[in-house]
Amino acid sequence: ENDIIIEAYSPLGNGATNMLEDPVILSIAEKHDKNAGQIALRYLVQLGYVVLPRSSSPERLRTNLEIFSFQLDEEDMEQLARLKKISGSWGLPSPYNMS
Repeated sequence: ENDIIIEAYSPLGNGATNMLEDPVILSIAEKHDKNAGQIALRYLVQLGYVVLPRSSSPERLRTNLEIFSFQLDEEDMEQLARLKKISGSWGLPSPYNMS
């Protein structure tokens, strides 16, 4: 409506969370042969958000770019939307509260 694009800056948090150990996210990651971070980032991209993940690791930077090599299906998106967990220590938006 207002041509506003939401940016998810550091959407995976700062390492003080267990979001990347969530069984739902890990199950979807295994299904797609991806890691949990890739699933979380892909979820946000498919919702229409611009993601700007931070990392000092060259390997994580590379895998972050690989989120464009697959798509989450409708069932994956629904499972992630149902998580709806909120924690102040997580970067926003996150797969836990963006539905």
